[in-house]
Amino acid sequence: MKRSGRKRETRKKIGPSEACRIITAYDLAFHFGKPPRLIKRLVDLELIEPVEREPELYFSTDIIPKIEKLMRLHYELGVSWPSMDFVLELLDKIDELSSR
Repeated sequence: MKRSGRKRETRKKIGPSEACRIITAYDLAFHFGKPPRLIKRLVDLELIEPVEREPELYFSTDIIPKIEKLMRLHYELGVSWPSMDFVLELLDKIDELSSR
């Protein structure tokens, strides 16, 4: 067989940690069993950031653990949504200080 002069194209496989899956705000709300307006509120409070805003809100699935944490703080500990950013900063500071 004769070899062609073209180089064989190789593609890097993307592992699960590198893959970015996208989910709509509606599907994200459905995942948590909450109304989509809650996801919009979290965006308005700048607690989560969408990867795309048009034509609708889209998020990376990497945001799911953060939303789980927000939900636990709100529903289990009674932290209000407006004060959530402050509480998250305090938790980060505690983690930082305890790792020293």
